[in-house]
Amino acid sequence: MNPVKSYRVISRGISAQSSTLALLAVVGLLLAACQGSAPLPVATSPASDPPAAFVWEFLDSVKTDSSGSANANYLSPALQAEISSGHPIPELLAVQGQFKSFGVNPSQLLDDGQHALVTAVLNYVSPVLRSFVLYRVKGSWQIETIISYSQPLTEISTPISDSSQVVLQYVWDLASGAPDAAWSLLTSDSQALISQDQLSASASEAKQFSSTNLTLLSELQDRIIYEARLWVSLNGSSSSWTEGENLRFIEMMSTPDGWRISSMSKQPLS
Repeated sequence: MNPVKSYRVISRGISAQSSTLALLAVVGLLLAACQGSAPLPVATSPASDPPAAFVWEFLDSVKTDSSGSANANYLSPALQAEISSGHPIPELLAVQGQFKSFGVNPSQLLDDGQHALVTAVLNYVSPVLRSFVLYRVKGSWQIETIISYSQPLTEISTPISDSSQVVLQYVWDLASGAPDAAWSLLTSDSQALISQDQLSASASEAKQFSSTNLTLLSELQDRIIYEARLWVSLNGSSSSWTEGENLRFIEMMSTPDGWRISSMSKQPLS
């Protein structure tokens, strides 16, 4: 799948309708959940809020042991595969060293009832913000995607929130077998480079996409760049994807219709 070059995403085995509802709900949730002051460090798990408690317990375990052996049960199969392939938890969190303390915000349950968004602040010399997208599987939560930022942030602006939601929507549309909906999230210039049929054919080369990490690299008034890490399971041979981890750099442009994907590349974008 290659509006300009190519792109990486993840699926979780949910219906197209439920995934669309979930992503539409997330569009407002990142901003609502992340704006405002950073939470204070929490001494105990917020037991009355299961998704937030789940993230709290995960971060508490990472604070003690970040090897992955004690934390794998908190993560999706795709994130577990990332660890097995040599990416330790600090790398998945896009941090270096051990955070001194942390705090979590109350969770936001998405409309489908199966997804939740939890934001947390990891306190180093300066606090850094991380967002966790959780998915409920057989009554238990698991961390599916970790969203990070290239500079310490304690708030998320509307442009960042809106553009990240378009990236997630694009990924979830492809993962749910809705390439036409994904194609509509490209700029007109990108649509001129790849047809809906070509995008559908590229998506069909993979039987599963898993978005494990989304990192904001740069933000300008009308242009935002993300690094996306995808875990892909192939149907067979593929001209677009590699079995396992796929790294893509995604350029977003502000258009009259909102943020749209203008470029996807295997190489960093300047």
